Amino acid sequence: NRRPEGMMLLKSTQNYLTKLFNQGAVKVDTVGGFKLALHDKHPTAPLSPFYISLRTPENKRGTLQPEDVDTIAHELVNAAAKKRITYDGVVGIPRAGTPLADAIVRHSHGKVAYIPLRKKSSTSRAMRIDPRRLSQPARAARRILIFDDLITKSDSKITAINVVKRAGYQVAGVAVYFDRMQGGYEHIAGMGIPIVRVVTITEMLDFYGEKKLISKTDLKKIHAYLGV
Repeated sequence: NRRPEGMMLLKSTQNYLTKLFNQGAVKVDTVGGFKLALHDKHPTAPLSPFYISLRTPENKRGTLQPEDVDTIAHELVNAAAKKRITYDGVVGIPRAGTPLADAIVRHSHGKVAYIPLRKKSSTSRAMRIDPRRLSQPARAARRILIFDDLITKSDSKITAINVVKRAGYQVAGVAVYFDRMQGGYEHIAGMGIPIVRVVTITEMLDFYGEKKLISKTDLKKIHAYLGV
């Protein structure tokens, strides 16, 4: 799951990881821990010693500003291009993935259509595409790339994949900024669906350790939690 020998994170990615940490988008608590979305289905799973929130202020008081959303969207588009994934429509998994998909459409100059994916209710993780809200370009799109901020397990990604397929689209792939390296990436890839990631958790941890943003003690505890 690491990059090939000799390959490093781009300097721009390193700078952005530092910014995310400094603005509180990445948090570490190896004593109390954090609950994740996976705990809805797996309540006995160990609490996570770290938390990543790539959310905007209106979404659970996240820290991402418009320029942050654009930066993440740009890196996701580049990652998909490197894997030669072609698509004419995008879906953002609600709610963190929604502004990313919106930014990608805005910067595509009309080449990519936005497919609105919504949660059925505020308390449900079930999703739907409302056909009444589809624009003409969205109706004409065929190959859809699904975007999200990160992947832990694959539950929400599989839900989105199934919704997109039921709506009559082809799934071109899945693109995430962070891979938490807890099985989700491998599960999607094992389904034969192309999936791209910008940064793995081990890469992020190695970088934060080098910059002394995370202590050696906390790093050991996080690595033990991840089993890496």
